[in-house]
Amino acid sequence: MLLTTVLERTRAQHSDDHEALAQALNDLAAVALTQGNYAEVEPLLREAIILNRERDRRTSADPANPSPSPRTATLINNLGLVVYFQGRQAAAETLYREALTIRRNLLGADHPDLAQTLTNLGLLLNERGDLQGSTAALEEALAIRRASLPEGHIQIVSGINNLAMVLQADHRPDQAEALYREALKGLSESLGPHHPAVATTESNLASVLFDRGQHAAAEQHFRHSLALRRELHPAGHPYLAYSLVGLGQALVALGRAEEAVPLLDEALTIRATLPAEHWALAEARYAKGFALTEIGDTTQALSLLDQAISALNPRGEDDRHLQRARSYRARAEALLVKR
Repeated sequence: MLLTTVLERTRAQHSDDHEALAQALNDLAAVALTQGNYAEVEPLLREAIILNRERDRRTSADPANPSPSPRTATLINNLGLVVYFQGRQAAAETLYREALTIRRNLLGADHPDLAQTLTNLGLLLNERGDLQGSTAALEEALAIRRASLPEGHIQIVSGINNLAMVLQADHRPDQAEALYREALKGLSESLGPHHPAVATTESNLASVLFDRGQHAAAEQHFRHSLALRRELHPAGHPYLAYSLVGLGQALVALGRAEEAVPLLDEALTIRATLPAEHWALAEARYAKGFALTEIGDTTQALSLLDQAISALNPRGEDDRHLQRARSYRARAEALLVKR
């Protein structure tokens, strides 16, 4: 309701100034984005893009074939991020690639804004299982940031964290862990210990520790990242689910499945609006199936695990989420036979 009120005032104040209205819409969208209100953000950005395209046409030497402006590229990039957070990966990729083309043409090969869109695209491709495309985009983004920004800059450190994510997905945990620790140190020093980027990187570090079987250490880092995220984000924010799912799996692996169930239920609630085939929803499902297996509810566990595997199958046999879901299902079947 507050967003609606602010939007009405914004339109009234800038009814005759489309450029100012477009900027106000983008600013309002940025506020809503930090709160995780992605469905509310999307129409704001789409309207701002329409207004900016109209401005591009009016100011172009060739109105019939106007060149998009840097601001239009920024709005398209931001819309891609919003669409991505709603789980619509194909649509997000189209928007990122459009913004990338505009920024390459306008800004050159070494501009930090180009690196930002490459980063967004690289992270999306990683989630879609395109490790080659993801690595190429994230390596280019990191190279741009190293060349254009001072040593130790936050965006360089963030780029290190992003590259570590791809290495983890590519089954290179030693390299991933080393980069996560480097990024966590850099982020903590640059931003302080109570920052969303620190929480994200600590959750990523915990994830690779879990992959390596270091479950107690993973629990410690997941707990800290979850505490930070509860402090920094509103209830139900999508970022919370990453820490909740990780902590839940660590607890199950440590023999504390009953403690894990409410955490995984919370994660499933947060991710319930994602498309049925989305990897993150599948992750929450297989994690809950893992917990239910260990407390003896094998029938429900197998149902969740089968749903997860069906969603993850298109990602390919080498996908670590698919491999984990299948391993959890094998355990559930083995326990069912024993019982």
